[in-house]
Amino acid sequence: MPRFLFLFALFLVASCQPLPPYAGWDPAGVNCQGNTEPFIQNVQVNSAYLGEEDTWVLVVGFNWADPGRGGASDPPNLDGGEFSVELSDFIAEDTPLTTSVLETGCGGDPDPEIGTANYCGLVNVGSGCPNGGVDSCATASLAVPILLTPTSSETVPLEGDPIEIALRIRDRCGMTSNSKGTTYFLGQGLIIEEDGS
Repeated sequence: MPRFLFLFALFLVASCQPLPPYAGWDPAGVNCQGNTEPFIQNVQVNSAYLGEEDTWVLVVGFNWADPGRGGASDPPNLDGGEFSVELSDFIAEDTPLTTSVLETGCGGDPDPEIGTANYCGLVNVGSGCPNGGVDSCATASLAVPILLTPTSSETVPLEGDPIEIALRIRDRCGMTSNSKGTTYFLGQGLIIEEDGS
């Protein structure tokens, strides 16, 4: 019961708190005046066990819109933003939303030998922005593979372990999207959280 309460509290904090400001975010930057927040929906999660590395890869995918508010007409500005995810008991780094990431729709490492980009296909959320069209791309999809690294050396990820997931994106002006969260049981296969679920 204490572990459940801890995970529940972590999930609430991760889901409800806005991302902290960082040096370099410029609300007065190009296309930032009158900026509105982006939006994420239709989250998918999948996982795979990597036998040679004796670890798991978790893949989170979703659809996004920027601007994300109905009726908003400000220019899209995710290029230069970031994707952020919190995982209970595991370390997760922010993923910069570069032109390449937004065009490929994949936030994995593209290195052909040791990269994680090949695992983006474990979810099927759609495609990225058209090549050369990121500046005018208002809706697309993103998949991000995460090699699971426990926060404690005593934690060993095992099939069936529950992972609390909370995710959101931030545009280059510093505006944070809505948060989406779910519980995923490691190795359970693909789950789909449709918008409104």
